[in-house]
Amino acid sequence: MPDHKLQKLSHTLQQTYDRHDLHATGKHLTVLKITLARAGLLFPSLDHDKEDLVTARSVLEVGAFYSLAIKDVKAFERYEAMLSVYYRDLSPVLPPSPLRRPILGLTLLSHLAASRISQFHTMLEQLSTSTNEQDKDILNDVYIRWPVDLERSLMEGSYTKAWRAKSRAPRKEYEVLAEGLMGTIRNDIASCHEKAYQALPLAEASRLLFFDNESEAMKFGQQRGWNFSPTSKIFTFPSQSRNGSTSTTTDAASGGHEDGESAGDLLERRGLVRKALEYATELEAIV
Repeated sequence: MPDHKLQKLSHTLQQTYDRHDLHATGKHLTVLKITLARAGLLFPSLDHDKEDLVTARSVLEVGAFYSLAIKDVKAFERYEAMLSVYYRDLSPVLPPSPLRRPILGLTLLSHLAASRISQFHTMLEQLSTSTNEQDKDILNDVYIRWPVDLERSLMEGSYTKAWRAKSRAPRKEYEVLAEGLMGTIRNDIASCHEKAYQALPLAEASRLLFFDNESEAMKFGQQRGWNFSPTSKIFTFPSQSRNGSTSTTTDAASGGHEDGESAGDLLERRGLVRKALEYATELEAIV
């Protein structure tokens, strides 16, 4: 017989989250996790009542989304690990969850944001070869397609395309993980600048690092130890960042590159080579 008290608590939790009352949602989740633990539903089996299993799955799904709403990625990964039992082992006896695919897409994105490329591709392979009726055409689902397309852009070194994709995230929860990934992209771009150039104008740095204003670029540069001249508005990079070079000034108009290649062109080329090597390494690990 289903636990009606559990169902009532779950309903209250869903209403609270739908109202975007995160403080109350967190309190309800704490109570419900204790309830689920006592009932053995955090590590479920087929012996449990099916309605209780569906209720517990719903609670964990709310918990996963709530974790991203408060930007706790580690908590999201814990909820996702518990949900994997429901999605994988109990799927033959439970009705499909409409939130399964969004959470699977978020899991893919979390692997990508944490640079777990081998796990990303392993999960994709499992989804593509799944015989589960729920996974029919899953790779064409918008929630799965979005992180896949994003990963492809990164492997190509198309940072601009990846950055613009953030504004087209299929759910708001995706934006939290995407923001962390974009921070990684920004640091990758900065590392390329430090190795390729001796100096870079503030305006150019702001544009290439996808900052909305120059003050954000200045703060970012200071955090990385870049030297900034208020008079010329030019960043100069520490010499140790450029493979042993000791010079710290250059022609700002050309961005410090002898052949006149633009900063954007060189960045794309270097990013493509680096990402291709990373991709080959991860692919070899998978095989």
